[in-house]
Amino acid sequence: FKELGNKNPNWKLEPDQRDEFPYWIGSGSDFRTFVVIPKRRRDLAVWLKTHPEPDHWREDDWRDRCRTNFATISCTLYELSLEGVWPVSRWSEALQVWSDDRNLLRSWRRLGSVLLKADQSVLKELSSSIGWWMQALGKKVDPNDFLFFDFTKKILTLNSEDTPSQDDLTSAAINHPIGLVTEALLRAWYRTSPSDGDLLSGEFKVIFSTLCEPSIDGYRYGRHLLSTHLISLFRVDPEWTEKFLLPYFDWVKSIQEARSSWQGFLWSPRFYGPLFEVLGATFLKTSQHYLLLDRLGSQYAGLLTYVALEHSEFLSSQGLANATRALPHDGLREAAHALVNALDGSGDQHAVYWANRVVPYLQKIWPKSSANISPEIADQLAQVCIAAKDEFPSAYSLLQPWLQALKRPDYVVHRLKESDVCANFPKVALDYLSIVIGETLRWPPTELRNCLAQIREAEPMLEKTDQYRRLQDYLRAHREEG
Repeated sequence: FKELGNKNPNWKLEPDQRDEFPYWIGSGSDFRTFVVIPKRRRDLAVWLKTHPEPDHWREDDWRDRCRTNFATISCTLYELSLEGVWPVSRWSEALQVWSDDRNLLRSWRRLGSVLLKADQSVLKELSSSIGWWMQALGKKVDPNDFLFFDFTKKILTLNSEDTPSQDDLTSAAINHPIGLVTEALLRAWYRTSPSDGDLLSGEFKVIFSTLCEPSIDGYRYGRHLLSTHLISLFRVDPEWTEKFLLPYFDWVKSIQEARSSWQGFLWSPRFYGPLFEVLGATFLKTSQHYLLLDRLGSQYAGLLTYVALEHSEFLSSQGLANATRALPHDGLREAAHALVNALDGSGDQHAVYWANRVVPYLQKIWPKSSANISPEIADQLAQVCIAAKDEFPSAYSLLQPWLQALKRPDYVVHRLKESDVCANFPKVALDYLSIVIGETLRWPPTELRNCLAQIREAEPMLEKTDQYRRLQDYLRAHREEG
């Protein structure tokens, strides 16, 4: 043993005694080592040439050094660039660190022009990292910095041939280089404090117009994000917006482009009257393409209902009715849910809001066909009745044809119990409960017993009705089962 040790002085036993066992079970990190990168600039330059890529098994402190020793890291990368050496992965990590770091502006001032001179192949590989870097810079850099615009144009050109995603375009856009630099531009543009009628100008107008070039599909990522700021762009420059951006909302011209544009706008939808005077007809046609909006369809149904309730003067009642009728069952459920929210938010004015807004909507806009009746829609309309508060009898009278036994009536019955409906309108409340509580419901709602007690206390004679007895027998049967 001594002889072997003398011949091989570098052989060492593992400190954790793993050499004493024929098998060792541990995590993958047990086999990784940590390397401290050189601190001197010249040594670091040599090290980067031999270690241009991070090594999973030999973790190093490159990212930490980018954060804590900016001067050495930036000078080393600059010197390597003069030699034509571009360790892309190391640049990528550095830009990621500086995107969320106090060195953001320092990195821009020192390395922005350096990076822009890199070969196109290098910039293409770094496009995503540069995009995140520029997105952060959008809130900091001088909005008139021409280098910023040059970088934007370069990234757009290098990625213009990318094929836009067909699924979850919003998520794809906010992570794609084109989407990232578009967001960077928008952030910088807002820092100029644009006001209504100021008009787009300078490089912002040039690049936004470029993004609206119909022959380049890859720019759809940028158009998608411009659509999320549609109202702001329209208020500042309605003529430009109507010429360059609004045509992409037209379903007749392109299904894909319209889907992308409407999904962008519906990400955070708002109503602006002058815009809807121009976009109104296309907005109404969107209900026919509800399913193409994916998860943002609920936003459309809610906005359509809000417009019909609050701003019907901008669109015809017939157009709003046709659009609402074209909604699929999921869309109508969301429209009914919007009615609940509107009534819940009306506060002390709920009686006036019910009479002047909701009743005309139900009479003129809401579809009358029984083919649209479903348990999910019935659930929301049952909540509309309760949200009407003192107008509960009127609401029940209007919506009774739409009501039916609910699959899960617990929340509806809970809302009924928390309201004053059972005490103030016991007969109508009992009629209501006799519909929403079906014969085949497996378990009774928790608050059903309390609702019946409130009805009995308000009008004792109702206890003798067939409706009341059925619900009492239903509760008794389940109590005995329990």
